[in-house]
Amino acid sequence: MYAVFGLRKVLTFITGLVVLVIIGLMFKESPTDLLEFGKTAWKVASGVVTAFLLIGSVPFCYRWAWKCYEFVFSGAYPDLSGVWIGTVESNYSVHRAIQSAASSSTDTLSPFDPKQIDAIPLEAFEAKLTIKASLLKINILMEVQGLTDKSDSYSISAAPIVAQNDEPHRLVYIYKSKHFKKAADDESNHTGAADVQVRRNSEGEMEMTGYYWTARNWRRAGNTAGILSFVRAD
Repeated sequence: MYAVFGLRKVLTFITGLVVLVIIGLMFKESPTDLLEFGKTAWKVASGVVTAFLLIGSVPFCYRWAWKCYEFVFSGAYPDLSGVWIGTVESNYSVHRAIQSAASSSTDTLSPFDPKQIDAIPLEAFEAKLTIKASLLKINILMEVQGLTDKSDSYSISAAPIVAQNDEPHRLVYIYKSKHFKKAADDESNHTGAADVQVRRNSEGEMEMTGYYWTARNWRRAGNTAGILSFVRAD
C-alpha cells in the first residue's frame, strides 16, 4: 500500500522522522563525545526504521494506523483488508452460444450483431474476495463457484491507484487462476487481470466494481472477460 503515497514520499518521511528524533536527542543529551553520540544516533535511527516497518507489516498495527490516516485525511485511499462478497459476471455464456450456433445446421448467431449479443445474459457466479493488505504488499485471493467446479485465483501483482480529480480510487492487479476440475477443452491454469473502482455506495458500504479479462484459451479465441462486483463484509 506504500504505492498510495509513492516510494519517494515514504522514504522522505522515514528520513525526516529519523532526523527529527536525532535532533531531539541532541537537545536532550547535549553530547560532548561525538563518537558515542554517533553510535547512539545510529541505534535510534535503526529503531525508528524497524518500528515503522513493523507497524506497516503487523496486521493489527497496520489496520489501526491506516484507520487513523483515513480519519485525518478525508477521501484517503481506504484499507482494503478483509472479506468481500459479490459476483463475477462472465461472457462465457456468449462464447457458449456462438459455439452452439457454429455447430448447428439450423441455429444462426452473428457475433457482429449487437442486438443478438445483447440478448444473451452474462453468466453470474457467486464469489468471495479475501484481501490481506500491509504497507509493503497486497495479497488477493478470489474463490469462485462455477457451473461445474470451484476455482481459486491468487494475485501475483497488485497496485492501488489514488483518485485524481473526480475519479474514484482504483485497484488493478494481475492474478493466476486454478481450476480444480477442468473441462476436457479447458485449461487448468490461466492468468488474468482486473481493474476495479473502490468507493462507498449509497448505504455507506465499501464496494469494488470493475472489469476483468483473461488469457484463458486465447489460442481458440476463448478469452473470457466480464464484470466484478463486491461489497466488503467485515
